[in-house]
Amino acid sequence: MRLTRLIQSQLDNDSPGLVGYSLNARVLTRKFWTLSAWESRKALVDFVMKDPHRKAMLDLRNRMGGTKFVTWSSKGSSLPPSWEEAFSRLNTPSI
Repeated sequence: MRLTRLIQSQLDNDSPGLVGYSLNARVLTRKFWTLSAWESRKALVDFVMKDPHRKAMLDLRNRMGGTKFVTWSSKGSSLPPSWEEAFSRLNTPSI
């Protein structure tokens, strides 16, 4: 949870290009999902590769289960996406 708070602080205070984000956490089962909207893929990559997010990925890599990332483009009028839409996209097999 400490790392989650650090990353949320990064999102809130130091994330150029971030449009918005949401966290869905099932703490007891240790399942966490994030849903975020970014102005560009570069803005997202810059965030991911910057501490504390980068450090959290390195620190947790041996303790985390499999991860899956899904990205898609949306018009501003369709933001924010719903968690229902995100889970639907997450569970749809890639082509």
